[in-house]
Amino acid sequence: MELAKCFPDLAFDHLADPWWLMPSDHPGPFAIETMEMLDARLVAFRSWLEARPEREIAIVGHGTFLNRLTGHWYDNTTLITVSL
Repeated sequence: MELAKCFPDLAFDHLADPWWLMPSDHPGPFAIETMEMLDARLVAFRSWLEARPEREIAIVGHGTFLNRLTGHWYDNTTLITVSL
């Protein structure tokens, strides 16, 4: 697995190879995630956040994920406090 070669100190054995959705007819190397899949991932992430004992957690992510999580669009490298 390419990730394990690039990051030998991290464990990737729990991930399928490839670990992203890649339909067999997709011509490029890019991951494809439907909005339904993204929303399911957001539900799981929200549940994980709500179960955490910490009250302050740093979240780093991509624009669409953060927008769907918080309802806001953020500029790159933005530091913002959001209460969920």
